[in-house]
Amino acid sequence: MIEDLRRELAAAGVRGRWQRRALEEARDHLAESERAFGDPRALASDIASVVGTSRTLRAAWAAFAALALTGVAYLAAWYLVAGNGQPDIASGRSAGLGIAVTLALFFVPQVTFVAGVLMLWRALRLPTPAPAAELRVVRRRAAVARAGG
Repeated sequence: MIEDLRRELAAAGVRGRWQRRALEEARDHLAESERAFGDPRALASDIASVVGTSRTLRAAWAAFAALALTGVAYLAAWYLVAGNGQPDIASGRSAGLGIAVTLALFFVPQVTFVAGVLMLWRALRLPTPAPAAELRVVRRRAAVARAGG
């Protein structure tokens, strides 16, 4: 029974300490009970859902923290450049590049910020276990936010 559960957990992507913890709890349950606790595949699927939700929430917090640090660094760099009398990149002296850089400097941080906030907001509202579609949305928003950062 335990070996079947271990195989199903591995097939569902649950490895490492999460797998060890699930197997320890299964052993404890079997030691305290005289009967089996159900289909190993269904149990592994439920555990994988919980693990996926936990990992996604942790990744969302880490991505948001990284975005916050990036935002602080961006503001500091913007202040230093503006404070040193650097030439205006939108002045038109290098028309194509100046306008492109100005637009990127304006829009990329905003898209990154919105994606990061929406990612965190969605992650905080996740039920446990969350449906796979919800986890994909959070991961996609995190990818957009990280790419912009």
